[in-house]
Amino acid sequence: MENDQLNLLIDKKIADAKLEAADKRIHYIMVIGVILPIFLAIDSRNDSREKVKDAIASINQDFQKMELDEQSYESTIDQKITEYNESQSQLMKDNSAKIDYSIIRMQNQFKELAGTQLRKPMVECYYNGRPLEGSTITFKTSEIGRSIEMRNIGDGSIKSYRVKMYTTAKTSYGIYSDEVGWSRLESNDEPTYKNCYASDDIFHNIDPKESNELSFRISVTEAQKDEFDVLLKVFYEQPEPKIFSFKIILDGTN
Repeated sequence: MENDQLNLLIDKKIADAKLEAADKRIHYIMVIGVILPIFLAIDSRNDSREKVKDAIASINQDFQKMELDEQSYESTIDQKITEYNESQSQLMKDNSAKIDYSIIRMQNQFKELAGTQLRKPMVECYYNGRPLEGSTITFKTSEIGRSIEMRNIGDGSIKSYRVKMYTTAKTSYGIYSDEVGWSRLESNDEPTYKNCYASDDIFHNIDPKESNELSFRISVTEAQKDEFDVLLKVFYEQPEPKIFSFKIILDGTN
């Protein structure tokens, strides 16, 4: 739009200049057409004729000067148009390069953000190197405790997590650990399990392919035997907790 307006303005200037030159040509033609016959009618002497010749020569010089001025004006306008077009072309190239760079940068940022959003953590639990699901953990009075490996098998980091443990044991056994505090909860969101315990601590940071240890012990007296089902829930950056079912055997023998 700006280029069209500029071109219209330039065309108008050139037309005005040509009109001015034409007016001057008409003026001089009228001078020649009117004054020259008067000179010839008044005096046909040689000196008058010389004056007429001089006047005609002067007019011709003025015409030539006007033509040169007009050509110079048009040349100047053309040069200005060329310079403007070149500057606009370079400006458009620069702006286009900036826009392309901004688009590429935004695309890369979007890809990076989208990739980060698509990367999700996934927790898996193991006992003695095997999946915890369906396994059996045995406690004896002579042994200190057991550890469950909490491994992040996803491609996103686990920022924080907490755990709950449910049991079907008829007796409320004490669960404790030197590393983790455990509390027995009065409320239970799993009706089929009689007891519910929750870790007092919120654990942090498990990077992809890394793991943490969840240690716990159960108070077992001598000659005490029991067997019950256990449900372990791991709450982390997912809509639903990850659930693992396994069995615990208490064998109170040395």
